[in-house]
Amino acid sequence: MLTGQLKSRDDFPEDDIRLHMPRFSKENFPLNLKLVEKLQDIAKSKSVEPSQLAVACKSPFRQTCKCCTVTDSCRGSLSLEEGWQA
Repeated sequence: MLTGQLKSRDDFPEDDIRLHMPRFSKENFPLNLKLVEKLQDIAKSKSVEPSQLAVACKSPFRQTCKCCTVTDSCRGSLSLEEGWQA
């Protein structure tokens, strides 16, 4: 999804296991796209790729780089913008 290649569930191959995962359900897919759009906006403002932002958010050094995660597990309840301090 971060690459922009998946815009809907129809973009998955028929035998793709993700079609059976709740996070990619018909109800959740649009919500995931909104998160991806937000990550893309933040990445653009930091002059990095969305994948770089995602990796930084999941890095073991995230406490020292003050990155964030979408689930708020990194820095309390900070928003994505507040958590990313380049």
